Amino acid sequence: EILRNDQQDLIQRAVGSWIREAGKKDKHQLFEFLNSYADDMPRTMLNYATEKLEKKDRDYYKQRNKSGTSKSTIGLYNSD
Repeated sequence: EILRNDQQDLIQRAVGSWIREAGKKDKHQLFEFLNSYADDMPRTMLNYATEKLEKKDRDYYKQRNKSGTSKSTIGLYNSD
């Protein structure tokens, strides 16, 4: 959480990768984190964090990031 608003590209890539790797251990926790922070994460960080998700999930979070859609989920992210 501390580095999620860092403006340096290399930091954004690293943090996005860490988020992605943590999500491999606990997918539910990954979705909770993305549901809380995807709206205002730097795009590079979001791309790295979501690159291993299914396309529909990646597209959902990218759309939220671009448009600032509400933080409520649409029901797609309750599985583990």
